[in-house]
Amino acid sequence: MKPKTAIDAIIWDLDETIVDTRFLKQARDRRDWAYCRKQISSVKPCSGIMSVLATIEKKLPSAIVTNSPRWYANNILETIGYRPDVVIAYSDTRRPKPHPDPILKAALYLKVAVDHCVVIGDSENDFRAAQNASAQFIGVSWGETSFLEFEKMGVDSIVAAPKDILSFF
Repeated sequence: MKPKTAIDAIIWDLDETIVDTRFLKQARDRRDWAYCRKQISSVKPCSGIMSVLATIEKKLPSAIVTNSPRWYANNILETIGYRPDVVIAYSDTRRPKPHPDPILKAALYLKVAVDHCVVIGDSENDFRAAQNASAQFIGVSWGETSFLEFEKMGVDSIVAAPKDILSFF
């Protein structure tokens, strides 16, 4: 399904959407940031995502919105060589995803109306944050949430591979 309105910016989730951090999930859930810090150099982009990022960044401004700390996000982005226009991390808003605050803040920094932003993420938190902010949403089924689980939540736009994201733009 095509977006409902024109898309003027992309707001990406980080973990399991852009980077494969499954091996860090337990440590992240425990907030064992010392372990995560030691492992950041082992983080790799999700297969096929870097070419999608390169294509989209030529057309639209982008943000990363993550429930992880800023140092973690910045180090991962540096490791994979991606520089979005803005990073909104856990401590940048009073209420993290699934609340709308980080999505709204990213749209504000990008100077784009939030309903002209599309959030791309792999979790129910990503979907709810987009929904709560009145942003559009594309679910990616290679991360935390399966295609079927997204369908059950009522997500209209779901992709199975990074290259499929390009069909929306």
